[in-house]
Amino acid sequence: SDLDCADPMAAIKSRLAGYTAGDTDLAWARITYWRALLTSAVDQEPHEPITSALVSGLKDEPSLDVLAGWLAERIDGPVQRVVGALKVELVRKSETITLSRPQTGTTATLTRTSRPEARIPLARRDSKECLAEDLRRLDADEIYYEALQGIEKVRYA
Repeated sequence: SDLDCADPMAAIKSRLAGYTAGDTDLAWARITYWRALLTSAVDQEPHEPITSALVSGLKDEPSLDVLAGWLAERIDGPVQRVVGALKVELVRKSETITLSRPQTGTTATLTRTSRPEARIPLARRDSKECLAEDLRRLDADEIYYEALQGIEKVRYA
């Protein structure tokens, strides 16, 4: 896993240079549910564009770098990656959407401006589950490739 290598960021960035159709990564599979929850939240009212995003978590967690890259390819605004509590904040004109989870927790909290918070099961996916997902789809994963490209747009604090 990327967590076991000396420089996780260099490892994840090296994926772009050598990318071929069918490539994927456990770091990408680990954020599948995060991406689904964030997409679902953005698809609800008020349907305004996201103007900025913040991805926070452990420094050496390549899944978060790929998540930040995925966001950077999708929004017209800055994406910042910081070291801190595990969370993603999406900002739009009338609200902020925050998906957070304790680093070792299994339940996430989805908060939106002026709405009640939601608690959602969101345990860290183990390598076995991620590998099984990857093996089910061996076709070209364009979105993963775009996420790798997007890492270059992310601002690191």
